[in-house]
Amino acid sequence: MAVTRYRFLTTWLLEAEIGRVWDAIYDARRWPEWWRGVERVEVVGDDLWRSTWKSFLPYRLSFDFEIERREPPHVLMGRAGGELAGTGLWRLYESPQGTASTWDWHVGTTAACGSTIATGCEVSSSAAVNERPATIGMPSVEKYAGPTAPYSADGCRSTGASYPSTAIGADATLE
Repeated sequence: MAVTRYRFLTTWLLEAEIGRVWDAIYDARRWPEWWRGVERVEVVGDDLWRSTWKSFLPYRLSFDFEIERREPPHVLMGRAGGELAGTGLWRLYESPQGTASTWDWHVGTTAACGSTIATGCEVSSSAAVNERPATIGMPSVEKYAGPTAPYSADGCRSTGASYPSTAIGADATLE
């Protein structure tokens, strides 16, 4: 089966210092608590995370993320393998207004449902689908790292009504 390729480029703007944002992102075990669409994450080792994701489509993708480069608190880069295959690069930038985080995925689906998922992913880059809270996009990371700006780099609304902090358990805190 041919691999369907696509790219996600997401930017989060957070009113928080870079170290707190890094800690929230790097603590992959807690992603399901605040990142809608992440069903589970298992930290298999220092350089290997295994996760299962689901969007509004009735499919799940499970894959491993092997960390190839880590430069706290600025860069996290790795390779995905499993039902999603490719590379991902997370970059954090700090300014007096807070922290910007970009997540750049160059991946392909390898699962049997790949062409259907890819169609959904193409659609999920439009503002219309971001009205749905379960799409891949801006998480409720503000509970951990601080409030977010009202947009992402792809022009989609990605905070407030789409991802309220109430989606996170009341006892969730940044350690």
